[in-house]
This record gives sequence, structure tokens and C-alpha cells, in this order.
Amino acid sequence: MSDKLKEIVQKVNEAFTQDKTEEFLALCRDDITWRVVGDTVVKGVENIRTYINSVDCEPPQFTVENLIVEGETAIANGEMTMTAKNGSLEQYSFCDVYRFSGEKIVELTSYIVKIDSEKEYQISKSAS
Repeated sequence: MSDKLKEIVQKVNEAFTQDKTEEFLALCRDDITWRVVGDTVVKGVENIRTYINSVDCEPPQFTVENLIVEGETAIANGEMTMTAKNGSLEQYSFCDVYRFSGEKIVELTSYIVKIDSEKEYQISKSAS
């Protein structure tokens, strides 16, 4: 089952990058809940369809760094780029947590953080 759930998550990401909402929704149970942490909670396939169609941006591009499956839970994290409303390319880090019932997604929790710049933390030794 682990390989099948990984395949489904990969199909979800492909559907988003190709702007194929219906392919994503076909992988979901009708009563799915999608929570974008700190932003939006959408319940049900029809409401998710409306939500996706209301987002005014180009389809995102994903680079998945890790895809882990344990039981009925899959976690994917990585980098994502999207073109904003003003035309600028914006970069994000993401982590999506999927909960499945069989081979259908029943819950998706998305953590998305915009990256403006990252600073590497270094400990410097002071002269004594």
C-alpha cells in the first residue's frame, strides 16, 4: 500500500502543476477536508473545486524532497514556485500531510511558508 499512496501523492502534485483540478479531485473522497494552515479550511470536493478556481495565480511547480508513507498517512515536503498576481516569481517551502481511507484522500493539511531569504546561522567564536 505504501507504494500506491506515494503514487497518489505524485499524481496530486502533477495535477496541480498541470492545472488539472479534476484529476486531483478524483483522488479525493467527497467529504475531504483541506486545511491550509494559518489561511483556509475547505470541506468537500465541490467547495475545494470552487476554492481552487478562485485562486488567481499560475499553476505551481514542485520539487519534492521527501515523500514518506506510514500506514494511512503520507507526508511530502519540498520547494514550490508560483507566479504571483503581479507577475513576480515567488518561492515557498511546503509540507503536505495526507490522510487516506483506502486509496482516497480524506484529509490534506498544507503548511506553506513564503521564502524571502534564508540566513544560515553560524556560531562564531569570540576571541578571549
